[in-house]
Amino acid sequence: LALFAAQRQRKPQKAPPPPPPMQSHAKLQLPEFPEYPTPLPKRVLVTGAAGGVGQHIVRMLKAHDVPVIVGLDLRSSPDTEGVLHVQGSVTDASLVADLIAEHSIEAVVSSVMPDLRTAPAPAYQASNVDGV
Repeated sequence: LALFAAQRQRKPQKAPPPPPPMQSHAKLQLPEFPEYPTPLPKRVLVTGAAGGVGQHIVRMLKAHDVPVIVGLDLRSSPDTEGVLHVQGSVTDASLVADLIAEHSIEAVVSSVMPDLRTAPAPAYQASNVDGV
């Protein structure tokens, strides 16, 4: 009872300030590529290009004037403007091989990430281990 009375006599404390508003992806400041001894490739295939990480990779490549960027993803993305976007799966070996040959791809960046909260383990295995 004494503890209850002491708690009632405490002065109310100020609420903590609200967190700062989140920035949209379009307003984020993109980091610079570090200096490399060789130039960046000029023809790049980005798998998972419609996802959050893939979109950032595509933006950084565009910012550094990579002339040919092919984005491969199961879904389309409004953020891949100026990028040849192909809807398909990284697990489709013939599609990936055709894209590499058709566009003379010099580098592949994989950012495929199934949602681990909802995707079953075989989906993760297929896209990150078995995928091309």
